[in-house]
Amino acid sequence: MTRAEAVERLRELADEIYYVLDEMEDILKEAAPEELERARLYWMAHIRGALLSRPGWMARSVISLEDTLEALEEDEVEE
Repeated sequence: MTRAEAVERLRELADEIYYVLDEMEDILKEAAPEELERARLYWMAHIRGALLSRPGWMARSVISLEDTLEALEEDEVEE
């Protein structure tokens, strides 16, 4: 697998994770709405913040998946 292929696949997987997080949010909204806000503010925000820079989420990891992807893309150009 090339670095470019790795970047593409990692982005696809991040999209899948976002999709699953949306589904988890929907489940909480229906089954346990009293837990939803706490989940949004803590563990959902941590997961979203650790992946890609998506609008609407203020949380950000020190090193995110986006940072890793940028490093891979830079290395690909240098090689």
